[in-house]
Amino acid sequence: MASVVKIKRSSVQGKAPTTSNLETGELALNLRDQKLFSSNGSVVFEIGSNTTSSHIGTLTVGNSTPFTFPTSDGTNGQVLQTDGSGTLTWETSTGGGGTAQFKEYSFVSANNQQSFSGTDRFNQDFSYDVNKLSVFLNGILQLANTDYLASNTTSIFFTSPTANGDEVTVQSFETIGNFVDVNAVLTSNTKLAANTSEIVVDSWDSTCIALPNTSYK
Repeated sequence: MASVVKIKRSSVQGKAPTTSNLETGELALNLRDQKLFSSNGSVVFEIGSNTTSSHIGTLTVGNSTPFTFPTSDGTNGQVLQTDGSGTLTWETSTGGGGTAQFKEYSFVSANNQQSFSGTDRFNQDFSYDVNKLSVFLNGILQLANTDYLASNTTSIFFTSPTANGDEVTVQSFETIGNFVDVNAVLTSNTKLAANTSEIVVDSWDSTCIALPNTSYK
Protein backbone atom coordinates (compact mmCIF):
# COMPACT_ATOMS: atom_id res chain seq x y z
CA MET A 1 0.00 0.00 0.00
CA ALA A 2 1.36 3.41 -1.01
CA SER A 3 2.21 5.84 1.76
CA VAL A 4 0.49 9.25 1.93
CA VAL A 5 2.77 12.13 2.88
CA LYS A 6 1.09 15.06 4.58
CA ILE A 7 2.78 18.30 5.59
CA LYS A 8 1.84 20.62 8.42
CA ARG A 9 -1.38 22.42 7.65
CA SER A 10 -4.08 24.77 8.93
CA SER A 11 -7.66 25.54 7.85
CA VAL A 12 -7.87 28.84 9.74
CA GLN A 13 -8.10 31.91 7.48
CA GLY A 14 -5.12 34.26 7.84
CA LYS A 15 -3.11 31.92 10.05
CA ALA A 16 0.58 31.58 9.18
CA PRO A 17 3.19 29.36 10.87
CA THR A 18 6.05 30.71 12.99
CA THR A 19 9.69 29.64 13.33
CA SER A 20 8.64 27.61 16.36
CA ASN A 21 6.31 25.60 14.11
CA LEU A 22 8.73 25.01 11.23
CA GLU A 23 12.28 23.80 11.00
CA THR A 24 14.60 25.11 8.29
CA GLY A 25 13.30 23.95 4.90
CA GLU A 26 10.13 22.43 6.33
CA LEU A 27 6.80 23.13 4.57
CA ALA A 28 3.40 24.17 5.92
CA LEU A 29 0.13 24.71 4.05
CA ASN A 30 -2.84 26.96 4.83
CA LEU A 31 -5.73 25.13 3.13
CA ARG A 32 -8.21 28.01 3.63
CA ASP A 33 -5.94 30.68 2.10
CA GLN A 34 -4.28 28.28 -0.38
CA LYS A 35 -0.80 29.46 0.68
CA LEU A 36 2.40 27.46 1.11
CA PHE A 37 5.04 28.46 3.69
CA SER A 38 8.60 27.49 4.61
CA SER A 39 11.35 28.71 6.95
CA ASN A 40 14.99 29.65 6.43
CA GLY A 41 15.69 29.25 10.12
CA SER A 42 15.30 32.95 10.88
CA VAL A 43 11.94 33.89 9.35
CA VAL A 44 8.92 32.19 7.82
CA PHE A 45 8.14 33.18 4.24
CA GLU A 46 5.33 32.46 1.81
CA ILE A 47 6.61 30.48 -1.16
CA GLY A 48 6.12 32.34 -4.43
CA SER A 49 5.46 35.74 -2.83
CA ASN A 50 7.61 38.87 -2.58
CA THR A 51 9.60 37.99 -5.70
CA THR A 52 11.39 40.81 -7.47
CA SER A 53 11.20 39.15 -10.89
CA SER A 54 8.84 36.61 -12.42
CA HIS A 55 8.87 35.20 -15.96
CA ILE A 56 5.80 33.57 -17.49
CA GLY A 57 5.66 32.21 -21.03
CA THR A 58 1.97 32.87 -21.66
CA LEU A 59 -0.27 34.66 -19.15
CA THR A 60 -4.03 34.06 -19.22
CA VAL A 61 -6.21 35.84 -16.66
CA GLY A 62 -9.78 35.01 -15.67
CA ASN A 63 -11.96 31.93 -15.40
CA SER A 64 -15.36 32.42 -17.08
CA THR A 65 -14.12 35.00 -19.62
CA PRO A 66 -10.30 34.62 -19.73
CA PHE A 67 -8.03 36.89 -21.76
CA THR A 68 -4.45 36.27 -22.83
CA PHE A 69 -1.64 38.83 -22.80
CA PRO A 70 0.86 39.07 -25.68
CA THR A 71 4.21 37.35 -25.16
CA SER A 72 6.31 40.27 -26.45
CA ASP A 73 6.46 44.02 -25.88
CA GLY A 74 4.96 46.56 -28.25
CA THR A 75 6.57 49.73 -29.60
CA ASN A 76 6.72 53.15 -27.95
CA GLY A 77 3.26 54.67 -27.50
CA GLN A 78 1.25 51.54 -28.36
CA VAL A 79 -1.66 50.39 -26.19
CA LEU A 80 -3.20 47.00 -25.41
CA GLN A 81 -6.33 46.30 -27.44
CA THR A 82 -8.76 43.40 -27.12
CA ASP A 83 -10.43 41.60 -30.01
CA GLY A 84 -13.46 40.89 -27.80
CA SER A 85 -12.67 37.17 -27.80
CA GLY A 86 -9.98 37.03 -25.14
CA THR A 87 -6.85 38.03 -27.07
CA LEU A 88 -4.90 41.21 -26.27
CA THR A 89 -2.51 42.73 -28.81
CA TRP A 90 -0.34 45.82 -28.97
CA GLU A 91 -1.89 48.41 -31.31
CA THR A 92 -1.13 52.00 -32.25
CA SER A 93 -3.62 54.36 -30.65
CA THR A 94 -5.94 56.01 -33.18
CA GLY A 95 -7.14 58.71 -30.79
CA GLY A 96 -4.72 61.25 -32.24
CA GLY A 97 -5.51 63.70 -29.44
CA GLY A 98 -8.83 64.54 -31.04
CA THR A 99 -11.40 66.55 -29.10
CA ALA A 100 -15.05 65.57 -28.72
CA GLN A 101 -17.58 68.20 -29.81
CA PHE A 102 -21.19 68.05 -28.58
CA LYS A 103 -23.84 68.61 -31.26
CA GLU A 104 -27.62 68.41 -31.19
CA TYR A 105 -29.94 67.85 -34.15
CA SER A 106 -33.71 68.22 -34.26
CA PHE A 107 -36.24 66.71 -36.70
CA VAL A 108 -40.04 66.75 -36.92
CA SER A 109 -41.64 63.59 -38.27
CA ALA A 110 -43.80 63.77 -41.38
CA ASN A 111 -45.71 60.95 -43.09
CA ASN A 112 -44.89 58.50 -40.27
CA GLN A 113 -41.16 58.68 -40.93
CA GLN A 114 -38.78 55.93 -39.91
CA SER A 115 -35.58 57.26 -41.46
CA PHE A 116 -34.04 60.63 -40.62
CA SER A 117 -31.09 62.13 -42.49
CA GLY A 118 -29.95 65.18 -44.44
CA THR A 119 -30.44 68.60 -42.83
CA ASP A 120 -32.42 69.06 -39.63
CA ARG A 121 -34.97 71.80 -39.04
CA PHE A 122 -32.16 74.22 -38.15
CA ASN A 123 -30.39 73.54 -41.48
CA GLN A 124 -27.58 71.54 -39.87
CA ASP A 125 -26.10 68.71 -41.92
CA PHE A 126 -26.80 65.57 -39.90
CA SER A 127 -23.75 63.40 -39.09
CA TYR A 128 -22.43 61.51 -36.08
CA ASP A 129 -19.77 59.11 -34.86
CA VAL A 130 -21.16 55.59 -34.46
CA ASN A 131 -21.83 54.59 -30.83
CA LYS A 132 -21.42 58.21 -29.70
CA LEU A 133 -24.99 59.46 -29.84
CA SER A 134 -28.25 59.52 -27.90
CA VAL A 135 -31.64 59.56 -29.62
CA PHE A 136 -34.82 60.98 -28.07
CA LEU A 137 -38.41 60.68 -29.32
CA ASN A 138 -40.62 63.41 -27.85
CA GLY A 139 -38.07 63.75 -25.04
CA ILE A 140 -37.92 60.01 -24.23
CA LEU A 141 -34.53 58.32 -24.59
CA GLN A 142 -34.60 55.51 -27.16
CA LEU A 143 -32.65 52.23 -26.96
CA ALA A 144 -29.98 51.68 -29.60
CA ASN A 145 -30.49 48.58 -31.78
CA THR A 146 -33.96 48.15 -30.25
CA ASP A 147 -35.88 51.36 -30.91
CA TYR A 148 -33.54 52.63 -33.64
CA LEU A 149 -30.55 51.67 -35.76
CA ALA A 150 -27.56 53.98 -36.33
CA SER A 151 -24.53 52.62 -38.14
CA ASN A 152 -23.72 54.70 -41.25
CA THR A 153 -22.86 58.10 -39.58
CA THR A 154 -25.41 60.08 -41.66
CA SER A 155 -28.88 58.67 -40.86
CA ILE A 156 -30.87 56.87 -38.17
CA PHE A 157 -33.72 54.40 -38.72
CA PHE A 158 -36.54 53.80 -36.25
CA THR A 159 -37.67 50.18 -36.02
CA SER A 160 -41.30 51.38 -35.81
CA PRO A 161 -42.86 54.31 -37.70
CA THR A 162 -43.00 57.60 -35.80
CA ALA A 163 -46.23 59.60 -35.69
CA ASN A 164 -46.71 62.77 -37.70
CA GLY A 165 -45.42 65.73 -35.70
CA ASP A 166 -43.22 63.65 -33.41
CA GLU A 167 -40.02 65.42 -32.39
CA VAL A 168 -36.79 63.50 -32.87
CA THR A 169 -33.69 64.85 -31.13
CA VAL A 170 -30.21 63.43 -31.67
CA GLN A 171 -27.31 64.36 -29.39
CA SER A 172 -23.86 63.32 -30.52
CA PHE A 173 -20.21 63.65 -29.59
CA GLU A 174 -18.15 64.06 -32.72
CA THR A 175 -14.36 63.84 -32.80
CA ILE A 176 -12.55 66.94 -34.02
CA GLY A 177 -9.13 66.14 -35.42
CA ASN A 178 -7.79 69.70 -35.52
CA PHE A 179 -8.69 71.79 -32.51
CA VAL A 180 -7.12 75.08 -31.45
CA ASP A 181 -6.92 75.67 -27.71
CA VAL A 182 -8.61 78.94 -26.77
CA ASN A 183 -5.64 79.61 -24.48
CA ALA A 184 -3.08 79.13 -27.25
CA VAL A 185 -0.69 82.05 -27.78
CA LEU A 186 0.38 82.92 -31.32
CA THR A 187 4.09 83.38 -31.81
CA SER A 188 5.54 86.53 -33.32
CA ASN A 189 4.83 87.12 -37.03
CA THR A 190 2.33 84.22 -37.18
CA LYS A 191 -0.14 84.47 -40.06
CA LEU A 192 -3.53 82.78 -39.95
CA ALA A 193 -4.32 83.52 -43.60
CA ALA A 194 -3.41 80.95 -46.27
CA ASN A 195 -2.19 83.75 -48.54
CA THR A 196 1.57 84.26 -48.21
CA SER A 197 1.43 87.97 -49.07
CA GLU A 198 1.11 90.60 -46.39
CA ILE A 199 -2.40 91.86 -45.66
CA VAL A 200 -2.64 95.52 -44.60
CA VAL A 201 -5.42 95.98 -42.08
CA ASP A 202 -4.94 99.72 -41.56
CA SER A 203 -2.27 102.40 -41.96
CA TRP A 204 -1.60 106.02 -40.94
CA ASP A 205 1.04 108.68 -41.23
CA SER A 206 3.48 108.59 -38.33
CA THR A 207 3.49 112.44 -38.20
CA CYS A 208 -0.10 112.29 -37.05
CA ILE A 209 0.91 110.76 -33.74
CA ALA A 210 1.72 113.34 -31.05
CA LEU A 211 3.95 111.98 -28.30
CA PRO A 212 4.10 113.69 -24.88
CA ASN A 213 7.25 115.54 -23.86
CA THR A 214 9.16 113.19 -21.60
CA SER A 215 12.57 113.32 -19.96
CA TYR A 216 14.75 110.85 -18.16
CA LYS A 217 15.05 111.58 -14.46
